[in-house]
Amino acid sequence: MEKLTVDLTERNRDEGLQVVRVLTFMIIGLWLTGCVSVPFEEPTMQALDEDVSPRQMVSDYVDRLAPLQVAEKNLVFRLSLFFGLYRQEHAVLGYARINREAGTFAITALTPLGLQLFHLDGDLDQVERRYAIAEFADRPEFLEAVAEAIRIIYFDLSPEPDAQFRLRRDRVVFSEPAEKGRIEYVFGGPKMALLQKRWRRWWGSPWRVSYYEYADKNGMLVPRGVALQRRRGLLRYRVYLRIRDVSFDRKEHNQ
Repeated sequence: MEKLTVDLTERNRDEGLQVVRVLTFMIIGLWLTGCVSVPFEEPTMQALDEDVSPRQMVSDYVDRLAPLQVAEKNLVFRLSLFFGLYRQEHAVLGYARINREAGTFAITALTPLGLQLFHLDGDLDQVERRYAIAEFADRPEFLEAVAEAIRIIYFDLSPEPDAQFRLRRDRVVFSEPAEKGRIEYVFGGPKMALLQKRWRRWWGSPWRVSYYEYADKNGMLVPRGVALQRRRGLLRYRVYLRIRDVSFDRKEHNQ
């Protein structure tokens, strides 16, 4: 897999340092006060039209994600990431290259000054550590959690065509079978987009990811804020991700 190259300008470093500081203080403050809110703006919900077609809603949403599904185009996200695992928090800058069609990804984490912390290449089944400083190299569970979070956040963003659904006043909830449970997709909001994806089991929800502040960028629909909670299992973590920019990379896949 090819290593993701990074061009971090002085302007990006200054902006990134400010973003990471603000995001860190916001989230740590929320945790210390016990607040369960996320540092993103909640969507303004609106009543669904009487003649709404849930499956057409999903189809329109997928069409707006079309650039993600072109095999020769990777999306490169410039982002700020806050990751908490076992009460250890890390706020970093990062670049992620995602190819949904190929099912591959690469992520590079940086300090605000542009020093590399770790680089991972992976797909839907495995992850390879290409580089990591000692702090992360000695914690393989942390890097595995990062890889899992990327898979949950960026892949499988729409239900299967035959998924069951139920209508609510201001949203549509799709449900389909998954390993030892079901995956639910919640659609709604001003953009009629994916608001939440969650894994349901009989005893609760092992993880859920919510998408906030959708905007049109380079002809596609992108959530500028993402919050993921992994509450069950061996890995328990929380992720807040702020997408700063999106660009295209025409390489065939992450090698």
